[in-house]
Amino acid sequence: MTSSMQHDNHVISSKVATTLGFWGLAPFAAMALCAWIFPSSTELHQRAVHAQILFAGIVLSFLGAVHWGIALSWPRLPKLQLWRVYGWGIVPALLAWIALLMPSKQLALVFLMGDLLLCLWVDRHWMREYVGLTRPEDEFAEKTRLWYMSLRIRLTLGAVLCLAATLAAVLWR
Repeated sequence: MTSSMQHDNHVISSKVATTLGFWGLAPFAAMALCAWIFPSSTELHQRAVHAQILFAGIVLSFLGAVHWGIALSWPRLPKLQLWRVYGWGIVPALLAWIALLMPSKQLALVFLMGDLLLCLWVDRHWMREYVGLTRPEDEFAEKTRLWYMSLRIRLTLGAVLCLAATLAAVLWR
């Protein structure tokens, strides 16, 4: 693949991911808004908070699946590294499941915010390592890592802020 084609693919890929990623924030924002609009005594408020918790759990599962995609894409990773990547890939789903089982919506929202930030922290540290292990000196892989992490930071902060807004609505409405 020529350098120009790689650049075009990189630009297209980053634009598609960015567009869809920000559309993925819409349910977070909508449920936070609903949690504030509807009085806390109403079923609509309760459903909005519940939907927010469920959606955050789904997003966490997706974030774990990214690591499985990495492992599947580069099966020549050392065995120990494969175990680590696949292993981490299931952790976000397990954390989401724990949050869904919590008896308190407030606790679940706080736990989910922490889980999203933990996933971001792990991704920031491991993505550089993934690029180095799988494609050393690959400029395209490094550019992909940079735009992906930039997007992840913005999306995670957006999701966490929406969860915090929902938590505030639960606590103070």
